[in-house]
Amino acid sequence: TLEGKVLVCNEALAKITGYTKEEFLNLNVRSLYKNPEDREPLLKQLQSNGYVKNYEVIYKRKNGTSFYANLTIDLIAFDGENALLTVFEDITERKKAAVALHKEKTFSDTTINSLPGIFYLFDENGHFIRWNRNFEVISGYSSEEIEQMNPLDFFSGEEKKLVGESIQAVFVKGESNVEANFVSKDGRRTPYYFTGLRF
Repeated sequence: TLEGKVLVCNEALAKITGYTKEEFLNLNVRSLYKNPEDREPLLKQLQSNGYVKNYEVIYKRKNGTSFYANLTIDLIAFDGENALLTVFEDITERKKAAVALHKEKTFSDTTINSLPGIFYLFDENGHFIRWNRNFEVISGYSSEEIEQMNPLDFFSGEEKKLVGESIQAVFVKGESNVEANFVSKDGRRTPYYFTGLRF
């Protein structure tokens, strides 16, 4: 109900929260919220729209442990009174994976940006995937510009052909090295020793 009383639930919901079905039916769903204040935005959405889609909240199990739930709620009539039809999904593992991915990305970004030289990663079609801050500083191009460029755009003349051959060798053999002048946006040419690795 709107007051939080549970009228009907399935065994799966009771099991996820650690209660028996009978225990769950005697609960007020407000007691499941780890952070009671999370319920207010949900109620506002419900009053405004008549439904709530994909609302993430932290619930408490019977044993006190927490888990993440994704809620979809519709306002319905049940036995002559207003009630909330709630479909709820345990997304704890998904949230853990997202947190782990964020930590890994933060670590790799920090590592890449700490490299003293230039670093960039691109696919077989020549689309840049990642690069370090030094690449932007030395090239003089913004990240938005680099996204639209090709690795060979930073070389000129015969060296462009030489670097192109070296890139092809990387995709065939797995590794290649080449010396060439890196051409910045302002036309400045800086000699570099490039090591290309396929992975």
